Amino acid sequence: MVSFDFPQTDTGNLVDRFMVNYQKPIAVSGTLCATFQISTVPINPPNPLSFDYPCGPGTDNICGYGPSIEFYMQAKNWSSGDPTKRWWALSKYTLQDTNGQVSICTPLTPDKWGDADGHVGNYDQTTTDGFNSMIGGLLVGWGWSEGGGYFDGHGSSGSQGTARSSYTASEQGELAGSLYSIGVLRRSDTTNIG
Repeated sequence: MVSFDFPQTDTGNLVDRFMVNYQKPIAVSGTLCATFQISTVPINPPNPLSFDYPCGPGTDNICGYGPSIEFYMQAKNWSSGDPTKRWWALSKYTLQDTNGQVSICTPLTPDKWGDADGHVGNYDQTTTDGFNSMIGGLLVGWGWSEGGGYFDGHGSSGSQGTARSSYTASEQGELAGSLYSIGVLRRSDTTNIG
């Protein structure tokens, strides 16, 4: 299980993504599932905690959609700029108090994932080939990503109270692999949590 507290919006820190990383690229198939719980404690009940993300003037992002959390996968050499090396699940969960545990599952098929340019994995042959290459032997990490507006990533935070999030992954198929590290990435630092 992975747990963390959402950073407060006024600190400038954000939870961007947290991942399971592999020492060597692996091939995967099946369905990625997770059970999670988000617990909030508002400062002024009954007003709920506000989940925030970077948007509006001074950013290149719109406000009003999200923030949400979704699965994220990245391939070897993901920082090369090739949009088909990073993928976000199309199924998302809008950040809010879950009032208990919630489960989300996403099949590892091209039609259920979008690349860094926002193209669904079956958009064209190049996109489909990129997705299939990654799950066919180039996967180096998977996890959860948070964001809103135009971006599935770029982070989120909380205000008007506190929030804690706990996640348990249950890989179905061949995602178990050799666990390397799990970390919460914030804009200002990296904190290992497992």
